[in-house]
Parts: sequence; C-alpha cells; structure tokens
Amino acid sequence: MAPSANVPRMDPDTRHKVQTIQQDWEDRELIEMIQINILTITTFLNKVDTSTRYKLARINEKLSKLERTLDYCEAAVKSTLETE
Repeated sequence: MAPSANVPRMDPDTRHKVQTIQQDWEDRELIEMIQINILTITTFLNKVDTSTRYKLARINEKLSKLERTLDYCEAAVKSTLETE
C-alpha cells in the first residue's frame, strides 16, 4: 500500500484552511524568534551601556584626581618661585 493511501483527502476549502493555519504558526515562530533576538541584543546593549558608564566614571575620577594633583604642584612651584 502506498503511504498516500492513509492520508485522507481534503476538499480545497479545508486544504486552504490547513495551509493558512500552518503558515500562521510558521509566522508566529518567526516573530517569536525575532522577539527573542531583539531581547538578547537589548540585554547586551544595556550591559555595554552600564559597563561603559562605570568605566567612564572611573576615568573621570582619576582625571579629577590628576587635575587636583597638578593644581597642587603648580601652586607649590609658583610659591617656590615667588619666595626666591
């Protein structure tokens, strides 16, 4: 017996409905995959943003400390030059 003998025959209207339902499921799966990928990308970008902000804040702190140290050194040199 051929394998197609076990498959019930469908009228064209039923076949169209089945194809529409199958296409709808495929579309939904694609949309879900896209949503998951967007969520993954968003999570990654948020982590990069947080990390970058933290690193920039640390650099800013170090730069501020260097500026204060430089101001102190300039004042010390100026004071030394004025006393001579």
